[in-house]
Amino acid sequence: MIRRRRPPLYVYDGRDLYAVVEFRGDGWHATIRDNRFGPFASRELALAMINAKRRRVPAATIAGERRADAKRINRIRIHQRQADKHRTRRVGL
Repeated sequence: MIRRRRPPLYVYDGRDLYAVVEFRGDGWHATIRDNRFGPFASRELALAMINAKRRRVPAATIAGERRADAKRINRIRIHQRQADKHRTRRVGL
């Protein structure tokens, strides 16, 4: 019986290699920055675990990003309050 070789899957975080998913004798294994997880029944399950772990990785902040986000949120809230006041004025007439 000829077995087909399954090439490893690589997961990148931007330009950096984040994880590798490869098939071994007992199933699919995931390696995230020298931490090994597995075996998994399918490569989709291994990728799902990588995605779940990746969401918890804190992103590096860009200078001024939080301040810009706070300003944007405040602007949205101001517009929402103005819309609510305008709605209540229209209903009250």
